[in-house]
Amino acid sequence: MSVFTTARTLVWAIAASALSACTPVELVGSQWALQAMDGQPPIPHAVPTLSFLPDGRLAGMASCNRYFGQFTHQAEQLSVTLGGSTKMWCEGSGGDVMAQESRFMQLLAQAHRVSTPDGQLWIHTPEAQAPLRFVALKPSPEPR
Repeated sequence: MSVFTTARTLVWAIAASALSACTPVELVGSQWALQAMDGQPPIPHAVPTLSFLPDGRLAGMASCNRYFGQFTHQAEQLSVTLGGSTKMWCEGSGGDVMAQESRFMQLLAQAHRVSTPDGQLWIHTPEAQAPLRFVALKPSPEPR
């Protein structure tokens, strides 16, 4: 094998790797847990979740309250319209849970772009210091 063949193979391998890292993820049917918001991890006992459902619906746990809404996704573009949520007040953590929930809902509603580096889901917003970063949740096994 010549140096040129080896170099060409290496270039193709790097290009394929870069393309696979940028391949858009199919959101429908996926479930995610927040890993970081504004570059900080969520409160451990109140981690927001996000599920992309059929027909452009989404739902999840905002920290204390459940929420639902709609989304559209095409290539890297993502738009979220929040529809509503339960209205419980959660005690503990000195009000931090409710502040986290409020910030999460605010940023989720501003979603405009999505990326999927290393199997994570990053939702980009114009206001956030960093993207909302999520890790995939494994689906529950089917009952026997």
